[in-house]
Amino acid sequence: ADIRGNIVNDNEAVGILLLESGLDTKIFNNTVNGNGGGGIKIAGSGDTLIAGNLLDSNKGPGISLCAESQEFEEYFEDANHCISNELIENTVTASANASEIYIGEGSVGTVLKGNVAADEEDDQLLIDNQSPTTSISSGNVPNFAF
Repeated sequence: ADIRGNIVNDNEAVGILLLESGLDTKIFNNTVNGNGGGGIKIAGSGDTLIAGNLLDSNKGPGISLCAESQEFEEYFEDANHCISNELIENTVTASANASEIYIGEGSVGTVLKGNVAADEEDDQLLIDNQSPTTSISSGNVPNFAF
């Protein structure tokens, strides 16, 4: 499935929420601003590409993988499994009271490349200590501009 070219602004909850999707989902070239539950949140999904999105002024993490997965465990068993997801060339700014990008417990094999995260108050990148094998590479673009 592709989620492409949408404008998702000013919702009370999360802008784009992906729960237990099939493999090979792409979330790209979206504008996600001012949402009450964060920008893009995925749980229980693998092989998801999140690329080229612009996220600004969301209340909660701009992008979160397996974040707060316990809130979804009552709905499906594998809420805390996020395997082989890629975050590439996203721009995330001004997330309120949260990190710009959060890699939660249960995220395995996450790749971060060419993302720009900026916030004067909170963490730009927060990786849970139980998220093994997160790869951060810059390629031709710096991963995080502070």
